[in-house]
Amino acid sequence: MDRRLLLVTFILVMGLANSASAFASNYLFRSMSELNGPTTLSVRKMINDANKGLWLVDIRGQLQFYDGSNLKPALDREGKPITGVTDMAVVNKTLWLVKDSHAYSYSPELALLERHNISLIPIESVIQLENAAWFANRRGVYRLSEDEPNAQFLPFPHPIKLSGLHAAGNHLYVAAQQGVYEYLSPDLPPTKILDDHHVTAVEQDLQGELWFGTRGGVVKGKDGSLHSLGGDKAVLSLQATPEGMWVGSTSGLYLMGLDMVINQHFMPSDYDKYALPGRRVVDLHQDLQGNLWVSTPKGMSQLPVGSHRLKRVRLGKEEGQIDATLIADIAHARNGHYWLATDNGLFELSPMLDIVQHTPDLGAIKQLTLSNGRLWMLLENGLALYDVGQSRIQRIGMPQDIPSQTINRLMVDHFGSVWLGAENGLYRYWPEFREWMHFGSHWLRDPVGGEQITSIVEDSEYQVWVGTTYGMYKFDAGMLHFVPGTTELGGIIDIYEDRMGQLWVATDYALLVSQGLAPLKLQEVQLSSDLVRPYCLAGGSNGVWLSSSNGLSFVSYYADLRQHLGFDSGLVPDDVGSRSCLQDDMNALVLGYRQGVLSIPDEALFDEYTVEPKLSLSAVWVDDDIWPLGDSWSQLRRLPYGAAIAFKLETMPSHSVLYQYRLVDENEQAGEWQIAAQPLLSVGTLSAGRYTLQVRRVKPSGDDRVELSYVFTVQSAWRVYQALVGFVVLSILLLVLLLFYWRSKVFRDQAQQLKQAVFQKTAKIELQKKQLNASNVHLQRILDVRQHVMAHLSHELRTPLQLSLGLLSDLRPYCQAPSKIDIAEKNIVHALHVTEQLLARDVFALVEPKKTCEQLVGPIIQACCMSWQIEAEKKHIALCLEDHTSAETCIDLAPYHLEIMLGNLLSNAMKYTDSKGGITVNVRVQEPLLVISVSDTGRGMSEQTKARLFDSYYQEEPQYSAEGGFGLGLSTVKQLVETYHGTISVISYQGVGSEFIIRLPLAARSLPNRMEKTEHELSDWIMIIGEEEDADSEWGNLLSEHYHVTYSRGDYEDLMLLDEQLPDVVLIDQSVLESSDEQLLQGLKDDFFGQHSPVIVAVCAVTKSNAHDHDPVSWADKLLTKPLQAQSLLAEIEYLLRHQQAALGKKTAFEERQGSEWQGSVQSLVSEHFHHSDFGTSAAAKALYMSERTFQQRFKQEFGLSFKDYVTQFRFEQATVMLRQGDKISDVALACGFRDPAYFSTRFKAYCGQTPAEFAMSSINMG
Repeated sequence: MDRRLLLVTFILVMGLANSASAFASNYLFRSMSELNGPTTLSVRKMINDANKGLWLVDIRGQLQFYDGSNLKPALDREGKPITGVTDMAVVNKTLWLVKDSHAYSYSPELALLERHNISLIPIESVIQLENAAWFANRRGVYRLSEDEPNAQFLPFPHPIKLSGLHAAGNHLYVAAQQGVYEYLSPDLPPTKILDDHHVTAVEQDLQGELWFGTRGGVVKGKDGSLHSLGGDKAVLSLQATPEGMWVGSTSGLYLMGLDMVINQHFMPSDYDKYALPGRRVVDLHQDLQGNLWVSTPKGMSQLPVGSHRLKRVRLGKEEGQIDATLIADIAHARNGHYWLATDNGLFELSPMLDIVQHTPDLGAIKQLTLSNGRLWMLLENGLALYDVGQSRIQRIGMPQDIPSQTINRLMVDHFGSVWLGAENGLYRYWPEFREWMHFGSHWLRDPVGGEQITSIVEDSEYQVWVGTTYGMYKFDAGMLHFVPGTTELGGIIDIYEDRMGQLWVATDYALLVSQGLAPLKLQEVQLSSDLVRPYCLAGGSNGVWLSSSNGLSFVSYYADLRQHLGFDSGLVPDDVGSRSCLQDDMNALVLGYRQGVLSIPDEALFDEYTVEPKLSLSAVWVDDDIWPLGDSWSQLRRLPYGAAIAFKLETMPSHSVLYQYRLVDENEQAGEWQIAAQPLLSVGTLSAGRYTLQVRRVKPSGDDRVELSYVFTVQSAWRVYQALVGFVVLSILLLVLLLFYWRSKVFRDQAQQLKQAVFQKTAKIELQKKQLNASNVHLQRILDVRQHVMAHLSHELRTPLQLSLGLLSDLRPYCQAPSKIDIAEKNIVHALHVTEQLLARDVFALVEPKKTCEQLVGPIIQACCMSWQIEAEKKHIALCLEDHTSAETCIDLAPYHLEIMLGNLLSNAMKYTDSKGGITVNVRVQEPLLVISVSDTGRGMSEQTKARLFDSYYQEEPQYSAEGGFGLGLSTVKQLVETYHGTISVISYQGVGSEFIIRLPLAARSLPNRMEKTEHELSDWIMIIGEEEDADSEWGNLLSEHYHVTYSRGDYEDLMLLDEQLPDVVLIDQSVLESSDEQLLQGLKDDFFGQHSPVIVAVCAVTKSNAHDHDPVSWADKLLTKPLQAQSLLAEIEYLLRHQQAALGKKTAFEERQGSEWQGSVQSLVSEHFHHSDFGTSAAAKALYMSERTFQQRFKQEFGLSFKDYVTQFRFEQATVMLRQGDKISDVALACGFRDPAYFSTRFKAYCGQTPAEFAMSSINMG
């Protein structure tokens, strides 16, 4: 008994499965290859994007986006694909991911991937619920949202092994291995349901009832019972749709009704390309348009919305299939049945496409026509008549001159006669009389030959139209007449007359229509694409259906394309290529295709209630350039004039793919609507102006609202004057290019020369580097020997000097020239003092003042000059001393430092002064400074020598220097002068001589009390250099009454000794000048004074030779002649002073504006170069392109102190900062421009009163 029951149950299950499988064949599962995606794409999770498209996580864990036409990987900001994803959810425009067992958020617009550290336990799942993302692991769930970045944690009662996270009905469901935890509210504890089931999926149907998928089957309701799918079929996914509940299992896809009855079961098939891709359904998802997406390990497919309305029967040898390989023609009977002409006989199908009968004895049938209850069939070997009512077949005998194999078209007219088209012409058969008529082939027009008849149609006016591979013909009065204009678009494919009496003609490349039959005027109909190959014409309720290479197109009676169903609509298979099509009495469109017969009902053809996807523009084509629009497609774009413009339209796959577009100009003038023949909306070349591109979806009902508007601007066109301007600009650019070409050629030559020079210099530097390394090794050896040598010098140098000093004391009573003994004694004492310092403190003893004291200037200067007098007499050089100081004049110096300064200058003058030359030492007080000048009549110096004069170890070339030396004398002098805050300068011209000027600050007691400026000091200053009698002249007295006048008999040298203040006017008598003074005065005016030069007036005597013409004097601003008239001279001086003040007034405003900028430049220069030990006044003046004297004057005017003091102060300020930071004293010394740390320590103590070590220690204690 049990065995019988099991057998009956098995037979019923197999029967239901077979019927479900047969019925399920109506559905067309479209693979990703038809949707421009990879065939083998396997997806573990699918969700809808906020705007359009799908987000996918493939089986490898890579996040991808499908926009309907392209599959693109999601990228982060570094351009890397996002991988390692196991689950995802979308909240608004943000994706929440489970990536590498962590929680992440991803913004597609910003390509921003951000990790959220919400738990140390690996995250396993995520779901979207109530505008938030819920993550879960074995400890609990975590709520995250954009408004609340901190996670809200809801722990489980105890750790569980998580099976899945689901959301249904605004409630959260956490699936474990045993049971499901239901969270009705975050504030309430969870409730455990279905304790005995391993839940794998949770879904809510359209009636609000919960469905649970388990490893054993399906459970409906929280308290429902388990409905098994048969065997060990586990449920992997659920998806609710209006058709019912879709159940994805390990053994195919099921469609269950709300009553838990299995309506359909889908399984994969190797013979049906529209079957399920695989038997294991991993995930199910319904997009915004209602399409069902199915993912299996073998691929991903789409079940379009509305496909359940289709009826389909496939070709094949299985039960319920048509046992044939080709459907040649279809006829529809009044009882609703369909007759099929196949290569395996005649088939009769019911209205539900069930096979009623099959007559294979007829063999292959080319065409059939149903007329008055009789079915005429064109066989491979003749003609046959089938009486439907009596089910009787009659074969029609044919004349021997008609080859039956060549007949390919059949038509029955209103007389009941049969028209046959063959290769050798047109035939007509009268069944009543069994008479054949032959119209021959002379009427065929193809000049090449081989013309075949493709269509024969009788219209409502009983006219017969014959279509051939060449054109169309009309039968009239027993003759066939060619219809003009039917050869341009290829041969005739099909001819059809609609209910309005319009004739439709399908050719090889187009669709034509004529609104009347007499006369026939064919017009081309605009289709969905310019490249269309028609297959078949079928009538419709309000128009005509055309089956073509692009799909199904519906054209209204007004020749307007109102509907187009492409191959990506999900309703039309892509292998519709036969001429078998018709519309039955229920307005269903029946098509024969390569895999069977498809019936599409009228409601599916014109379904306007399906949610259509949004339209968007992804790019604009400008000639051959592509401009991506992306998310900013609605922004205004400026497009170039004269370019061919096209826009790319993008949308998700849908039923209707028929769109129209037009342009509206800035004057609101709209163009004609054009059909979007392809994703590119071509607008061509436009004139300048603002345009709006409008796109609408064409619907059969006529509700053609604009769904997309895009505003753009075409730039203005070139006018004539603009062309002229462009020509001029082009010419200028051409000239500039030529100039640049010439300059570049010159620069290339210079660059080549520079490269050669750099190569040579590099080689030289490498050689010098090797020499320097060798020198360093040698120097190290010298330093090692130095200590030993100094010990010997202590005895060998000091002892002879002390003995010589004692011998001079013994010789003093016997010497006839005591003064010479005094001089020699002083020189030996000086040499012994220097020797003691060298042996005791190293070479820096010469330039580091150990202890200063006040010293009288006069005796030191006189003694030093007397010491060099003997040397001068030997070389026949006149050594003159001009001492203009008082006996009380003194300065603060260390012992013997003044002798070192003056001795080095005199030594240098002796070296470069020829025999019978002269050396003059001039000493004077210019408060608050002592000015010492040493001038000679030597050969002078070049500019190169002056630039490096005070550098250590610098010597002139041997051809210029008569005597050798170490090159330390002038460097030592400058260092000593700057140590005591003084300055040293030089004036020299080749062939004339040189003059060194030292300025040292006087001692405090040598400075008289500074009184307030007298009236003369406040007035203009006039300096007169001339004869002594000029002070008592009439014009001299007159000038003294109006101005502050000083007289000088030291000629132009008095000007050179001035420092802070210069006279306003200088009168120079040319009679006191020598022949070489002209060049020196010119140098003073150009280089020494700079921008603050006084007005120089030259006075010359009148002679017979220059009574009328006076040669101009280059160094003077004005030339006057003697005798001078007092009033005229006064007027001339007043004029010169007013002119000078006006010029200074103009400069003052500019200098005030530039003062702050100049100060900033100097400060930045000091901060950049203060760490260089050789950085000083000369280097700063060169960097600012100024003479040294001008720079010193302006610096003192801007900052109120000398540049040397400013640099020293800046260095010590930086040193204090570094010492406070804890830097080493040696590093601080080098960083602040001091080569020796011992010298730095001495100077720092003089500046701060503490040694660097004491200062650093006090800073630490204070901190």
